Amino acid sequence: MKMNESPDDALLTWLVFDIESAGQDDLLPHRPDDGIFQARAATHMLAGRERIVPFDHDAYLFEPMLGGLRAFFYLSTEECALIGTRGINLLAWFPELAPANMHVAARCVLDGEVVCFRNGKPSHEEFLHRLQLKDPAVIMRAARRCPAIFVASDIVFAEDGQITNLPALDRKEILGKTILETTSLIAIRYLRGQGNTLYNAARQRGLEGIMAKHKTSSYHFGIRSPDWIAIKNMLRDNFIVCGYTTGKKPSVVLGQYDPTGVILYRGTAALEGWDEDFSCIRRQRTVSRHPFPNLLPDAVPNAAWVEPALVCTASFTARDELGFLSDPCYQGLRSYQAWDKALLRDVQHGAGRAPA
Repeated sequence: MKMNESPDDALLTWLVFDIESAGQDDLLPHRPDDGIFQARAATHMLAGRERIVPFDHDAYLFEPMLGGLRAFFYLSTEECALIGTRGINLLAWFPELAPANMHVAARCVLDGEVVCFRNGKPSHEEFLHRLQLKDPAVIMRAARRCPAIFVASDIVFAEDGQITNLPALDRKEILGKTILETTSLIAIRYLRGQGNTLYNAARQRGLEGIMAKHKTSSYHFGIRSPDWIAIKNMLRDNFIVCGYTTGKKPSVVLGQYDPTGVILYRGTAALEGWDEDFSCIRRQRTVSRHPFPNLLPDAVPNAAWVEPALVCTASFTARDELGFLSDPCYQGLRSYQAWDKALLRDVQHGAGRAPA
């Protein structure tokens, strides 16, 4: 079997791969079980392992990580509910996805991501902006300007039964048979065994990385499974320490100078386990306000601001078009504290072997 190509090939060319058939004619279990569909309370399975070096292995299915908004899509001819990780129906913010229930072959529950694209790339900033909107008219204008897409990566319920016990490869086959792709609903493409190939393509597109899923893995709600491995496109850069937050999970506020000398907000990174660095940061001279012209309202509540005198290193998976970081991870203070070390730079990547 080969999935239909996305309706917008120019936008999603890098997601389109041929998919091998599982070689089975009827994969659906014949047992009625409405519980998961009616309860609307499913919790996502997560990767149980992480690594930064990709690998090739025929036992794994590799798919791109788009950095979208994770959600379950409950679809039937009569119903449509897009439930996020906090149990909220997200269709109020993404009304353009409501007609998706007319484009499935059977009642189903899909696991996937709500993704907004800008200039042919997933935009983290775009869907965060959408979630801040309250006026329905403004939301509709945003939906017309930059429509969201639900990219389904898994299926946990099909027709009249829960299919989480089936192997991942079988669920991919069922997913391909269930979705009738449109401009707002597609199934994610994947490669079997070719992790390095997909990782390099994801890296070139500035994506967060790829996910490796063992082809025999079943779906377990609410757990981190060792059968799923997140292979992150970890970048590293230097940042100015502009402030910090305290509490149970202290963090550092990261900034960078642009070419004109203006400090731009890039994100925050947790300081857990970095007690000496945190003490050093807290000893810096405090200032009354932050230096950022681009800080979003309430982005860093209750922060203490310091003079931009220290430089640290942080790793991250991606930058959006505004320069904000995805998954920043603090890596320590730089001994050579020069402002020009906190400018953007290229990074190098490598390839590797399968996990043990």
